[in-house]
Amino acid sequence: MLALRAKGRGTRLTFELADLRTLRDEGLAAFRALIVRALANGAPAVTVRVSSALTRLQMLRMARELGRREVRVE
Repeated sequence: MLALRAKGRGTRLTFELADLRTLRDEGLAAFRALIVRALANGAPAVTVRVSSALTRLQMLRMARELGRREVRVE
């Protein structure tokens, strides 16, 4: 979060999670909190790139639950 603040508003954040496996509830909640904090600290958008179909579905559901258009899942 310090790096986001140092760069200033407008810095897009991308997570490359090709090796990430399906998350449990605790992991999903922690990742959700990370994204919310990133958006609150000035990131205009967050992109999450995953390779697993199940993990992609989890991330899509999380983005929909957040109701934020700034969260994109690829």
